[in-house]
Amino acid sequence: MRYSFTIIYYCLYWLSLSDLTKLNVGDLTNPDYDGEITAGGYPQPSDDLVIINELLQDLIIKGEKNVIAIGHSSGGFTATACAIPELQANVREKRGLSGGIIGIFYACAFLVPVGDSVNGFFQPKDGSSPVVPPYCKFHAHGMNGVASTVEGAKYFFNGLDEAQAKKYESTLTASPILKTILHNDAYTALPCTYLVTENDLALPTAYQEGMIALQNSRPGWSNNLEGAAFVAFPPLDCYSTGDRSHQILVQLY
Repeated sequence: MRYSFTIIYYCLYWLSLSDLTKLNVGDLTNPDYDGEITAGGYPQPSDDLVIINELLQDLIIKGEKNVIAIGHSSGGFTATACAIPELQANVREKRGLSGGIIGIFYACAFLVPVGDSVNGFFQPKDGSSPVVPPYCKFHAHGMNGVASTVEGAKYFFNGLDEAQAKKYESTLTASPILKTILHNDAYTALPCTYLVTENDLALPTAYQEGMIALQNSRPGWSNNLEGAAFVAFPPLDCYSTGDRSHQILVQLY
């Protein structure tokens, strides 16, 4: 017997953290990352979660669709944070409702512990000097400001040929450090799978496997670990469509 269904893929590129107009960089075609810190501070993952929640409310509460959240890099944080109980399929089923988040797929993503942030998780806990990744460059305001990328072709696009890598390197901009605290524990509430990218230079395999081991040590967590060579993941060309039948994939960065 054959089954037919449609998978619709939403790639969320229109989030607050990727909006240069909110980083006070002046000319967007020639951004100045030394500008004054914006009044009220820079966007944070908490701002992105508002936008993501609006989409999930539409897909799940209104549309009763099944959703798989895909988290890549710091999108692992947002994938975990957005999968709140009221949107989880297993919780909704007990209430007689259809649809919901049925699982999380992590691909070379941050598995931030509950009670920590993306930045805090990777920083020393003993008060010693902060760790700055080799692909980050902070500007006039240090870690209170924004960080741009260094050698982006090498660290983020090493699976592509040189011309393609340089092309996509030119599109990289800047980001503030990510301070939003993770409160939602979706790790033990939903089926989770992690794809390890073996040739990744930005988040080496040892870090990925270390994060998995940390979560695997918790009661109630059982992660399906798969290994794969790095192949320009995530897709560089993403799309969405109005045909929202059956299963929905929402990819987060």
